[in-house]
Amino acid sequence: MLRPDDRTILLDSLRPPAGYVLDAAVATTFTLSLPAAVLPPLAFSAFAMSSSAPDPVALLQAIRSAADKVDIFCQAGAVAIPPAPYDLFAFLEPMIHQVRRPQRGLFHPKVWAARFTADDAAPCYRVLVLTRNLTHDRTWDLAVRLDSAEVGTRQPANDGLAYLIASLPDMALALPRRRADRVRRLARDLRSVSWQPIDGVSDLTFHHLYDGGPVPSFMGGRHLVVSPFVDDNGLQLLRSARRDTVLVSREEELDTLSPETLSGLETYVLSSSLTEADPDTDEPSTLGSLLGLHAKLVIDEDPATRGRRGPVSMYVGSANATSAAWVGGNVELMLQLDGARQDLGVDALLDPRTGFGALLESYATTGGAEPDPEDEELRQLENRLRAIAEIPHTVTVAPDEQGTHTLTVTAARPYRLESGWTCIVYPLTLAQRGGGSPIDDATFHHVGTTEVTPFVCVSITSESGASAGTVLLAKLVGDPPDRLDLTLAEQLSTPEKFLRFLLLVLSLGNPHLLAQLQRAGALAGDVTTSLVDLGTGPGILELVLRALAERPESLDDLAAVIERLHDRRGPHGEPILPPGFEALWSAVEEARRALTSGGAR
Repeated sequence: MLRPDDRTILLDSLRPPAGYVLDAAVATTFTLSLPAAVLPPLAFSAFAMSSSAPDPVALLQAIRSAADKVDIFCQAGAVAIPPAPYDLFAFLEPMIHQVRRPQRGLFHPKVWAARFTADDAAPCYRVLVLTRNLTHDRTWDLAVRLDSAEVGTRQPANDGLAYLIASLPDMALALPRRRADRVRRLARDLRSVSWQPIDGVSDLTFHHLYDGGPVPSFMGGRHLVVSPFVDDNGLQLLRSARRDTVLVSREEELDTLSPETLSGLETYVLSSSLTEADPDTDEPSTLGSLLGLHAKLVIDEDPATRGRRGPVSMYVGSANATSAAWVGGNVELMLQLDGARQDLGVDALLDPRTGFGALLESYATTGGAEPDPEDEELRQLENRLRAIAEIPHTVTVAPDEQGTHTLTVTAARPYRLESGWTCIVYPLTLAQRGGGSPIDDATFHHVGTTEVTPFVCVSITSESGASAGTVLLAKLVGDPPDRLDLTLAEQLSTPEKFLRFLLLVLSLGNPHLLAQLQRAGALAGDVTTSLVDLGTGPGILELVLRALAERPESLDDLAAVIERLHDRRGPHGEPILPPGFEALWSAVEEARRALTSGGAR
């Protein structure tokens, strides 16, 4: 277990089982990257990425198809400002929900829970317990995937997970009732799920850590603690009373521990060879493609037994070895896996052949180092951003005489800033214009319809010049009704892109159709010319007829897009709708009307 060559990819872990489609999914994360949030809908749509740069048309339809079924909860003030705004972010708006901080900590869990359905089978469930956030960080992390075996009687071991999911609507700054009800229904379902067995694991229990909540009871034997962040009080909570503890962390964290805490510890860091480039190619090694430590793990061995079969508990999840994580008020989720020492014990995991010992090197330190003042100042800036992000914000849209819009950003109460600090805000879509304005004068003119957005960037700069920023989600007032349709139409700028979009709309949710289209090359970056001939293309007419019979709502969704594209032209003046399509769509509309009127009788 935990061999370094055992890799898992989030997208693969989220992909629905064969024959199933996504019904509902909930994710929690501390920090969030908007570009990273674009990718999971690909997995839920059962669309396989063929490259590291997915086709934008595929991304577009995957997001649209998942937006009504996925809810991502993140710490308010912890959404990173992306390097560039993308039109696709507009379709993420319904999925992302900011969470207010608990009274004495942070919202820090990292978990996915999903329900999948099939026509002739009972729903199935999947849970991913992660140590990473929904970002593009290339760090060493851990993941545990659980798939349902059956759903029946209540499973008390799932209470911690179900309680966390059920509490999310109340922690969110804003959440539509329909989404809140769906999240709570998923939480209720999870209470009765039993999980498929994991090799070497005899039992499992979820632990929801929160201010005043229960903390797992440790057996007190030998311990292994892996944590990128650690403090003296947190480590004392986790380590054995016998002080027989192995700690894997980062150099800068180990250096700040007190000499007393370090006494009796075996301390390790990730091997420096993991970050060294190959001298011949100047490229990192395969292992070195992952940089830094972000995994969080606690091994607790029973001191009352000896030998390979002695009981061991492994804790994996979001909690660092800090007092804030375990008793200080953070919201965290940890999964306890029980097994035998030969599978989950300290020696087994540190073994260079069967565990991850080959990734480590011993690190000696006397401790006692003072925290870096720059890090402390950055923490102050980040804490202030979290407080600002919890303030209700509004983006008010007003049309102007030029056919564009004026956006005004307001906050429900004034920002509180330290003396000498400055703060600017600006809509995310206007980032390329440069600059920004103080919140009491945040009005932006000549904004195009597709530039209207509830995503607002907030950037704070201290007197010393240190800065930090975040994206918050405001309430949008006066949203142009055609904004998303126009955004979508701008993405479909050629007949080939439109045809790929059409194929995806009609086939997403059906993995067999997607696989058939991929084998035919119909979902590649360039659509073959035969697709333009609708009579000889690979199944467009068949897909439309199938949708009429089985999923007429998918054609309702297409109607607004096609109307928007009716008079649009591509970069070379060609119509976006390919030759022959309007005649086909006219026949489809007539069939839809006939079916509707027939249903009315």
